[in-house]
Amino acid sequence: MVYFTAKQARLNYLYFVYMCLCVFLISAFFHFVANSIRHDAVIKGLIENGHKVTLVSGSTVHSKSPHLTQIHLEQVKGALDATNNIHSRLVNAWLNPFERIYHWYNKQMKVCQAVLSSSGLHELIALSRGSGMEAPFDVILFDATYGHSCLLALTQLFEHVPIVAVRASHITPDLLQIVPGTQLQPATVPHFTSTHHERMNFFERLHNTLIYASAQL
Repeated sequence: MVYFTAKQARLNYLYFVYMCLCVFLISAFFHFVANSIRHDAVIKGLIENGHKVTLVSGSTVHSKSPHLTQIHLEQVKGALDATNNIHSRLVNAWLNPFERIYHWYNKQMKVCQAVLSSSGLHELIALSRGSGMEAPFDVILFDATYGHSCLLALTQLFEHVPIVAVRASHITPDLLQIVPGTQLQPATVPHFTSTHHERMNFFERLHNTLIYASAQL
């Protein structure tokens, strides 16, 4: 086992060029998504430090850097726009947690259909087979905003490459279920569709458990 100090880790980051595969549904700031991450800033930071980035996304980053390669999933943004316009945050505020679960997974299905119907998917599959790849990827950065999406399944095409999931707020239970060593804790962790706080009484914990159970149906 090798240990690094913070200074050594910083030097490794600055002086080694890493091959990064960034799998983000939306790479730039998306105003419909609460607590969204500025993925464009993440990508810009990697490029400015000399790392090579391959971006798989439903939107594009305006950059002429030779270190950036983009694979555009052209159907994704339209699917997100449609679902977010129909089920806005104002509408969701009036829904109970069980209805929010339905709308959440309905959005997942729409996004998944958009990914599978995008021509960029064929480019990603070809890339996983070595077509046009300079060197194997060192790391995959995955946007966990939409939980366990089709894009996460596609990252398994790149065997033995570590995956780092990034998220600005809650982690959805469907994503936790596929992470080794994690467990769902409905007695202590409020479901992301509920309005409960961490200090729940008995009835709130019971209600929270029912929400978790309904999401597994």
